[in-house]
Amino acid sequence: MDEMEEKVEQVEETVEEVTEEAAVPAEPEEIPSGIERMEEAIEAAVEAVESGSVVVEPEQTGVKAEVMHRLEEVVEKTAPVREEFMERTAPAREAFMERTAPVREKLQDAYEKSAPAREELTEKLQEAYDKSAPAREELKERIEDAYERTAPIREELKERFDEAVEKSAPAREALMEKIQEAREKAEPLRAKVSDAVHEAIENNIPELFGKRFDDNAVLSEEGDVDSLGFIMVLTELEDRLGVTIPDEEWDGLRTFGDLVNAFVAKIKGKQG
Repeated sequence: MDEMEEKVEQVEETVEEVTEEAAVPAEPEEIPSGIERMEEAIEAAVEAVESGSVVVEPEQTGVKAEVMHRLEEVVEKTAPVREEFMERTAPAREAFMERTAPVREKLQDAYEKSAPAREELTEKLQEAYDKSAPAREELKERIEDAYERTAPIREELKERFDEAVEKSAPAREALMEKIQEAREKAEPLRAKVSDAVHEAIENNIPELFGKRFDDNAVLSEEGDVDSLGFIMVLTELEDRLGVTIPDEEWDGLRTFGDLVNAFVAKIKGKQG
């Protein structure tokens, strides 16, 4: 019911606003659309009731009838206002129509005078389209003819491509084998380095003894891995794996995976 009360109040407020505006003289081009505003407000409220967009609970018996009755009262009360408003603005509206009549007549006259030109332009466009029909048909035939004539070339290109793919099969297979071989060689190395990093952490940071890390584990967040502990782990790994990580690269070693990857890269670089 609150929503309908609000809509009825909106209608009443609109009526009051229009009534106040009707009492103020206005230029023809500034005539307020009060009547339309009142009608729109009333129609919106009626539509809300009839369409059911405003939910009415079952226990609210007679709500729609009450609201409709109030709206009808508003319409009846505003009838004299609307009539008076139309009477007051009639001279202004007539003056406005009279002042704009020459302009409207000129526009109508210009439109009528342009009719032959518009018709002529339409005819010329249609004529040009009709005349281009043979050319368009000829172009279509040429395209189809070119496509047919290139069929042997396209077929030959396809055969050459298939032949090249077939000839390159051994080379591609050999390349894939080399890639797989490189992967297989890299896996044992990485596993060896990963075990070494785990052991170095256990040897230098007792509270992490026996803990296994994944590549995403951030070492500074695991237990009590401070700067000194990290340096001790790096030192042991460098002695054990026979490679050195430059000091300027230490800042990039945040996770367990960073540490493993760094030593794997140094070992591969040493092996050539």
